[in-house]
Amino acid sequence: MFLLISIVTCFILSNLLPLSSAYGGILVDEIVAVINNEPITWSELYREMEFIAPENIRNLSPKEKRKFFEENKETLLEDYINSRVILREAQSLGIDVSTDEIDETIKRIKQKYSMDDATFLETLKKEGYTLPTYRKALSEQILINKAVSQEVSSRVVVKESEIEEYLKAHPEYTGPEMFRLRQLLLKRPKDADIETFQKKLNTIIERLRAGEPFERIVMLYSEDTRLIGGDLGYIKRSDLSSQFMEAIAGLKVGEISRPFWTEKGLIILKVEDRMGGMTVEEAKKVIRQQLEAKRFEELYRAWLKGLREKYHIEIKSES
Repeated sequence: MFLLISIVTCFILSNLLPLSSAYGGILVDEIVAVINNEPITWSELYREMEFIAPENIRNLSPKEKRKFFEENKETLLEDYINSRVILREAQSLGIDVSTDEIDETIKRIKQKYSMDDATFLETLKKEGYTLPTYRKALSEQILINKAVSQEVSSRVVVKESEIEEYLKAHPEYTGPEMFRLRQLLLKRPKDADIETFQKKLNTIIERLRAGEPFERIVMLYSEDTRLIGGDLGYIKRSDLSSQFMEAIAGLKVGEISRPFWTEKGLIILKVEDRMGGMTVEEAKKVIRQQLEAKRFEELYRAWLKGLREKYHIEIKSES
């Protein structure tokens, strides 16, 4: 069964707890877009960004969250417009969300964050939600995911013959295990420069936690200028040092290691890709997921393009 890749929203159970409001009374509630004469305000957009924000953004300070949202406002607005359009489509298709579904989702959220009823309600109050407004927002997110699942995910089909052909064309899946890594290097500081070094490292970690692309951080801060974007290319497991293997142990593709010291200096690694070292059946499973993800994205983009053409969408330029 194909697993929904959430382009529209973040995974519900992981990401639905809202962030603390960073703007408070200084929010300028400007109109940022209009869909069929219905305005979208900045406060509405900001509230939505808080609602679906991933954990790395939730953990930022209010000032850092505000900066992140402002810097990514255009992209986040497009995502929000897409979600509003899909919500309208879900309603027109007669898709609904039962009270039991909302109750079950809230139950699982409370379990995930180890909250009893009183703590949960207190958390909603602190974040500016009443229970009814939170349930409404939660219902809309479930509706959106249901619509995408029904109209896109259910139509994703990958035949066994496609998987076999792909594996035949890419024998590296069952070859030696290899990792494609990116590296950020900070050379060991002299005693007089330790404070400057620590500030630089703290900045790097903060920006990575805020979700900035690893390649951009490498270009800004890495002291190894031999590598373009820090790309080490594909390296066989047998050729990696014990320090590198320990640093990337348990990391999934796209994840970033903790900083660690080597004789060259302090290093942070990102696992860009991983291949090889698989049985035929393991390789087929991975290839199926990759082909399904690609097919899903193609179908989703085509479906969304058609939906957006149904509505008059106007994005307001900043004054």
